[in-house]
Amino acid sequence: MEGRPRSRLPLLGLEHRDCIEAALEPLRRSLAERALSELTFANLYLFRAVHDYRFMAGDYPCVSGRGYDGAAYLIPLFDLAAVPAGALGEILLPGECFHPVAAEVLTRLDRSVLQIETSRDDSDYLYAAAQFVDYRAASLRGQRGAALKLRSGHRISRGAICEHGPQAALGVLEQWCNEKNLPADGADAVACREALVPPAGLPALPGEIYYLDGQPAGFLLTEPINPDVRVVRFAKGLRAFAGIYPLMFQELCRHHEPPARWLNFECDLGKPNFRRAKLSYAPAQLLSKYRVSPRTAC
Repeated sequence: MEGRPRSRLPLLGLEHRDCIEAALEPLRRSLAERALSELTFANLYLFRAVHDYRFMAGDYPCVSGRGYDGAAYLIPLFDLAAVPAGALGEILLPGECFHPVAAEVLTRLDRSVLQIETSRDDSDYLYAAAQFVDYRAASLRGQRGAALKLRSGHRISRGAICEHGPQAALGVLEQWCNEKNLPADGADAVACREALVPPAGLPALPGEIYYLDGQPAGFLLTEPINPDVRVVRFAKGLRAFAGIYPLMFQELCRHHEPPARWLNFECDLGKPNFRRAKLSYAPAQLLSKYRVSPRTAC
């Protein structure tokens, strides 16, 4: 809705970091390994332009946004289940919904007075980190073989991006865009570039760059969202090094400190190539995300 009143809200900025993260942290903690990947300030900030994120203060603070499909939504910074359905309707504008809402929250809502929708395209992919250590499962033999082939044919080294500096990773990102025939602002390149060179006030995401025979081959940027859970925010590997992705995920799960029990690969956006790739790693669960609005607001 062009010109909708949310456009008068302040764009999400670093000045909102402390209050938003303080609100999201207990919501994530209550969901344990099933915490949804969107629910960190760093993620919201990095994708603020893509989703037109704006901060809505008040008794029921939210972040206003717009999905890739154009749908308008509010990310609640409070427990939806603690608010009467009537009050929820007063927060939303016509055509808006609360999103993303976890299944665990949904079970505590009065569904008889709610309109609830979900899309497979939005679901997060959750994996047991242990399965990446050696890819022992029969369903992962392709990843195991690809990682072994790289290990047998190349000298592999890795380093923390915060120590090595971002230049090599930025070079990988630029080449990755070229290989995908993407402009410099294509896909998630803008957000990834800002994550590699964050502004003052935004803590750097933990990241590692991987070298094969001394040549930068790929990098990962991850974010801990709960003590046992890391979200893989950005994963970029070069085409010349077939198998670089399973190798990087394996290295992450073998060596990262503190170790994680779970990896969240976010959603697939409904893109067939993303879906095939993420399913090939045998997710333990798909975490559904719901769009919720009172029926009277529909």
